[in-house]
Amino acid sequence: MADNRTFLYDIAGNAHIAVHGTAPPDDQEWQAYLDDILDRVHECRGVIVNTMGGGPTAAQRRASTEHWNRYGSTPRMAIMTVSPVVRGMVTALSWFLGTNIRAFPIDGFSAAGKHLALSDADIEAVRAMVDKLRAQL
Repeated sequence: MADNRTFLYDIAGNAHIAVHGTAPPDDQEWQAYLDDILDRVHECRGVIVNTMGGGPTAAQRRASTEHWNRYGSTPRMAIMTVSPVVRGMVTALSWFLGTNIRAFPIDGFSAAGKHLALSDADIEAVRAMVDKLRAQL
């Protein structure tokens, strides 16, 4: 099953980190991710998503909204991507969701970490975890 994963996630540096490849996750994989964030939200200051282009489908984004509405709030999120189009879409979403979500370049660890109020040590731990997860994809 691990060979079929489209993304991997873990905790490092006070952040919940997801690393996506280029394909969208399947619905079961996406729901497991949302549940993991909810189970571990007390361990982190926010969510960092580092993606080479893959991400949730429209239906999965709707499921995410419903998931966070049930929880009562959306964690702070930093979306790091290679795509300027996706960064623009995230910026547009932030106009509706507030400042909880912001987009950054794929290598914008420092700025993403500042958005989540991470320390320099946390940011380095995040960078190392992203590298580790990316190598496993």
